Amino acid sequence: MWMLLLATAEAAVPVIPERVRSSVRQRVDAGYNQSVVVGLLNRDGRDFYAYGTTAVGSATPPDAETLFEIGSITKVFTTLLLADGVQRGEVTLSGRVQDLMGGTVVVPRRNGEITLEHLATHGSGLPVNPDNLCPEVVQPFECYDGARLEAFLNQYTLTREPGGVWEYSNLGMGLLGEALARRAGMTYEQLLAERILNPLGLRDTTGTFPLPPGGRPAQGHSGVVVRPAFRISGLEGAGFLRSNVADLLTFLEFQLGFRDSPLAPAIREAQRRRRATAYPGIDIGLGWWLWGLPGGQVIQHGGDTPGQTACIAFHPGRGIGAVVLSNSRFNAYAAVTDLCLHLLDSQYPLTVIRRPATVPPEVLRTYAGLYKSADGDVFDVLLTHGRLVLHHFRSDFRFTVYPQDSQRFLAVDVELGPNANARFASDGDGRVVRMDWFQNGGTTAYVRQPSPPSLTLTPESESLRLDLSAAMEAPYTIERSPDLEEWQNVGVPVAGDRTLLVPAPTSLPAFFRIGVRWRNEIERAQEPARALPWVDWHSQYRH
Repeated sequence: MWMLLLATAEAAVPVIPERVRSSVRQRVDAGYNQSVVVGLLNRDGRDFYAYGTTAVGSATPPDAETLFEIGSITKVFTTLLLADGVQRGEVTLSGRVQDLMGGTVVVPRRNGEITLEHLATHGSGLPVNPDNLCPEVVQPFECYDGARLEAFLNQYTLTREPGGVWEYSNLGMGLLGEALARRAGMTYEQLLAERILNPLGLRDTTGTFPLPPGGRPAQGHSGVVVRPAFRISGLEGAGFLRSNVADLLTFLEFQLGFRDSPLAPAIREAQRRRRATAYPGIDIGLGWWLWGLPGGQVIQHGGDTPGQTACIAFHPGRGIGAVVLSNSRFNAYAAVTDLCLHLLDSQYPLTVIRRPATVPPEVLRTYAGLYKSADGDVFDVLLTHGRLVLHHFRSDFRFTVYPQDSQRFLAVDVELGPNANARFASDGDGRVVRMDWFQNGGTTAYVRQPSPPSLTLTPESESLRLDLSAAMEAPYTIERSPDLEEWQNVGVPVAGDRTLLVPAPTSLPAFFRIGVRWRNEIERAQEPARALPWVDWHSQYRH
């Protein structure tokens, strides 16, 4: 009887602990994550926890069916394709990549050939990314097609031998997916659906863009800055997929052996240790990271895109798996790997979340404006959804900053490096006159530029009169919005005119703003002969 009671007590659906739920809430409430969805699995069932919203300004919460970009988690699907091809006798791990790519491509070599196993274990000698990516900061892979990949491979010289130094490579894993697809005579997506997704019943895991009807995607963010949906073409095997917690937990059921399939031998082979990585205590299988944690080995992979972050992991010894997805760009506080690993081994520490200082909106509003350095570099500081957002004109990069006190604001985006921050300075009358930008150990002063005139509204019968506090010399427009999200022009006053009559709003609320066109003469470093186009700079919202 005692043994029966013990077995019954152990056979229970897992429960996501309160310390993990609390950590999730701290990240979202502090503004580092827009939302986080957590899934936990054992042989007896699943537990879910979700917090936040699918988009900034939205009231829609995510759930286990919400689609997220899973980025590099795609790599373990690519390596499973390889392991399955080996089981089928179609390829071997020691096979040359050159043999699969065809005659138009010369795969780099150095005292030996790059093999499929080299690509699957990040030991090919290829760099992290090719040097001919797209110029866009937040969409570096969108234009990267097969022609660009071939052009890179045909001119690249390896700096180290294949099979030597371990270095994580998006390029290598993307090349693996492309090589397997070429051998099969179909696209990567077609091959993945035929060999992996359909047999495992992963109906919501897809790379198709736009998403099929009925898909419920979460919008990507960096802080409150909306990031566009991630697209990748020529290197799909490195980060192509979108999925949800429900589908990824199903994938883990196959990894843990809870479900059987013809892919089971390939699944086991992909999990087997192949070599050490550059990180102590972490080895690698075919794609999978093998963590030696105090509570036993955990098999894991993470995924990051410019606007979302993800983690999938399982503990074979304990028979438990976890998935954590977020629609925010990872940073020191928005990363979710710690949540994933802590769910499987409670000795793995949760990140201590540093909550930003509280600064009243009326103080934040005083910082909004245009700031210019002595060499003509320009920042636009905006107040968006209660947060300060900096828009750097030269790079066209927008990012959220978090108050450390009433004057200093920290930037946590990884693209900016550690400890990047802005400090605002005021004159003797309390007017903000300068922003000092700290980055990479240096400081640049940006002087605040004159703001556009304010806008006042006066009802007149069936019309609304919009008055500027001063005449405008630059071209400008008046725009209207019902929600501070979607804006439409309602008039284009002539330069020097301070008044515009528009029809009275038929519904409330109605927000109006001035759109001013500033000519930005900063030249791009790669195209010194061409100036950037006009940049719209809007005044503070007035309704």
